[in-house]
Amino acid sequence: MSESETVRRAEQVTIVSSEPVIRAGLAAFFSSEPGWDVRAVDLPRRPAEAWSEGNSADLVVWDAAGDEASLDLLRMHLPRIPAALVLVGSAAEAEGAWRLGARAVLHRHAGAAAVLAAARAALAGVWASDTPFSPPHDQRMPDPEPMAEPLTARELQVLRLMADGLPNKQISAVLAVSESTIKFHVNAILRKLNSQSRTEAVVRAARSGLIPL
Repeated sequence: MSESETVRRAEQVTIVSSEPVIRAGLAAFFSSEPGWDVRAVDLPRRPAEAWSEGNSADLVVWDAAGDEASLDLLRMHLPRIPAALVLVGSAAEAEGAWRLGARAVLHRHAGAAAVLAAARAALAGVWASDTPFSPPHDQRMPDPEPMAEPLTARELQVLRLMADGLPNKQISAVLAVSESTIKFHVNAILRKLNSQSRTEAVVRAARSGLIPL
């Protein structure tokens, strides 16, 4: 079965922010990429148990930056969230989110590519951050495994477009080559990065510094 014929369940993402502009911007990021079912909400008003029971998201993107009420709510709700990407405004907030159990921490003004890459990393169970701080020892990422064979310049181009969430058909249009050629490059990327999926390849590439998060 080809990639285009494979039906994949959409990842459920809930965006939590007290600011309508932030909610709308983040919702636009995820809605621009296929494979996401997006829900944007205000800060939870119900107890943590009730909110988590009514929230079936695979990933929660929580805007915690500079809002004491949001940080307090995050502290209560995060243990019940399966995977969380927390947006922060300072290194202190980033470290606090790490200690509470966030899988990914980004500055709240990160761009779409960074947010989407961090979201994929969080769902894959990989720690990710663009904020300089020292995470707890037991949450440090292991050093990436060295690549047996380096990526070519074209493979790097394809990889960066993969990180932006583009499927093979759109990548072929951007690079003006056939879809079969892109499929060949994607298979080479997966092999060289020792990955079983596109998401895993993007995560490994980000950890290795091949692409920016």
